This record gives sequence, structure tokens and C-alpha cells, in this order.
Amino acid sequence: MARIILSRFRVVDYRSCKDTEITFDRKLTALIGPNGVGKTNILQAIVLFGQPGGSISSAEDTNSQQCTVEVDFVRAKKPVRYRGTVTYRTGADNRDEALGFDERWNFVDQNSSKSWLSIDRLRASSNRSRASLLRLARRSSLDWKQANLGGAKNLDLDANAKRYARVADEVAEFASKITYYSASQFTNPAASPTSFEINERGKLSRTVNSRNLVHQKFLHDLYTASQDRIDLYDLFLSFVDKRGLGLVNGFSWRSAEFVSETHSVASGGKVERQKKKRILIIPTVKIGSSRLSFNQLSEGTFRTLALVFYVITNESLLLIEEPEVCVHHGLLNSVVSILKEFSRTKQIIFSTHSEAVLDRLAPEQLRLVSCNQAKGTVVQDVMSALSDEKLNSLKSYLATAGSLGEFWRSSGFD
Repeated sequence: MARIILSRFRVVDYRSCKDTEITFDRKLTALIGPNGVGKTNILQAIVLFGQPGGSISSAEDTNSQQCTVEVDFVRAKKPVRYRGTVTYRTGADNRDEALGFDERWNFVDQNSSKSWLSIDRLRASSNRSRASLLRLARRSSLDWKQANLGGAKNLDLDANAKRYARVADEVAEFASKITYYSASQFTNPAASPTSFEINERGKLSRTVNSRNLVHQKFLHDLYTASQDRIDLYDLFLSFVDKRGLGLVNGFSWRSAEFVSETHSVASGGKVERQKKKRILIIPTVKIGSSRLSFNQLSEGTFRTLALVFYVITNESLLLIEEPEVCVHHGLLNSVVSILKEFSRTKQIIFSTHSEAVLDRLAPEQLRLVSCNQAKGTVVQDVMSALSDEKLNSLKSYLATAGSLGEFWRSSGFD
């Protein structure tokens, strides 16, 4: 699959984002600004766009809201454009859930640069990557011939249909795999279970304890990688053991099998018994001569392990809120180096308040975020926001003993 880049994102009427537009670096983009200006809202709006959608129709939810989004992607050096409305609701945990999407897509090529494909309002689907993000991938050539191609003429519709469907499928998969890691995520290792249960297929068994769902998923993902993605698992180890950050010596995964029995009543009152094999996984962390459970790790060690693991193993766009949170200052430079290294193969967008993080970035990778009552959240590219005089001052400052973080803290961007 060709590499896909999120190049531009605009959202209207979403939280503090009254009309917020932002462009992104192809590799690494950092959002900087005071607390409360809407950096997290920007990241969450991108997450909302990539969601699969809820199981409830927007027409059935009286508490639903709407926001307008414009998204520009680049696939194989060619733009793919999205315009639409997202209907969503906010849950009790203050998280937003997408309910439906009203979409138009534009596949720009040399033959039909102005062709927009309008799609009727879609009901939320459990698998947006195959359905509501782009129903186009499901359409037959006949459907495509009947679609509104914006007046484009002299096109080989069958050939275009196949090409657009393939591109649609790839962009849909990319969007559905966008992942977001909040600043508070992985900051409480005490919530990690001392063991977790999987079934015969290796899938995580359902748990009733919502307190440790995120931590349990991380442990299961790490275990699964050790079994099925050995190359990536070994690469991860090389970054966190004595060859890299020196956080751990390794991990062990002890297993214990047992059989559970369930009963059901069939027609006629017959009681049927079903036996299922369960596997209990008991993970431990080796640090020096000690063997610890994950819930015995420090917050800094646990969060660094989780972030590095997902940066290495995730395949799509990564959104990270304040990667410096809980990370020891001595480790932070190494963590930023890892982000930069893997941004060569996957796009990473994050917010930060850390001077140390900014010191490792280039000015063109920074986006200044501010907020005012009239306009809401506003984003500016540093290189475009600064006057020629300020830009020359920045270049001169960096060419001497100064650093980007110090320049920011001294209000050089004001």
C-alpha cells in the first residue's frame, strides 16, 4: 500500500475549534501553546474523524451534535480530499463517539481534477474502513457510472472506478487505524493486572474491570507481539533493554491452561454443557536481578515502555498528547529521537510543553496554537507566522548558542 499522509485538517464547530485549520509536516508535527487553547481538541477532532461510528443512528440520539470537517490526504504524491459533516455525541466520560458521516470525496488526477463524488448520508457502521468512511470501495462499476462525477467528461469510468475504489480502501484503512494517546494514559501502572486471560485463538477475554482496560490491552498487545510479530518485538526490546534506553532486561510470559464450563438450556429443557479452554498469561518484567509485575513499575518506566512500543508497532498516524509526561528528563531526548526515527515511516503529531522536546525539532515542524473568544482555537505555522525580522532573529539565535525551546520560553514567537 502506498504511504498516506495527512496534509491538512480543518474543523468547524467542535468544542473550542470554531473554525480551526492546520497543516502538517510529512513526518513530525508539534503543537505548542499555553494550557486551554485547544491543542487536545484538535487531536480529538482528528480521532473523531477516524472513528468507525456508533451503533445508534444519529436520528435516534437527541443529544447528538454536528461538526464540519475538511481533510486533505496525500497518497502516492497525489491529493485525496474529503469534505463532510460528522454527527457525534459526547458520553458520560466526556469522550465523543461518531454516529454518522455525510461525505464528499475528491480523487485528484490529471484527467478529473475537479470531480467530487457525493455520497448520501450514511448510517454508522461497525466497520467504517469497509463501509461508512467510503462506501465507494463497495460499489460496482455500474454504480460508479451512475454516480455524480461532477460533470467530468471523456473518462474511462470502469478504469476510474477500480482505481478510486482501491484508493478509497487504502485511505479508509489509514483513517480507521489512527491512534491517540492522552497525557494521562499509562500514567498509573498500579492499574495494570498481574495476569490476563486469553482464549484458544489468543484473543483477550472480556473483563468486567473497566479500571484497567487500557493497561490490560497494552500487556496483551505486547504479549501478542512476542508470539506473532517477533521481528517488531525484538526491535522494541532493542530500544528498551541495555542496548537502548536500559529500562528493562526483558519480559517473561508464563502461561497456565484451564478449562471453563458453561451451561445452556436447549429446546425441550435439555441442559447442554460447553467446555472452553482458557489460558492465563502471567507477565513479569526483568530489571537487573529482580522480577516485577507491571503494576510495580514506576510511572515513567511504564509510560515510556508503552509509548515506545506503540510508536514502533502501530502502522498509521499517531497522535500523542504531551509525550514528556512522567518521562524522566534524562530519557526524554532518547524518546524524542525514537519519535523522529519512526516518523520516517509513519506520521506523528503531538502536543508538548517541553523545551527539551522543542530543542530536538526544526522550526518548520512547530505549530503555534492560541485561542480567543472571537475566533476560538487558531493554529499558525511558525515559518508563516513570524515576520521576516523575527524569522531572521530566530535563525541567528539558533545559529549561535540558543535553542528552539529557549526561544519559545522567552516569548520569541509572540
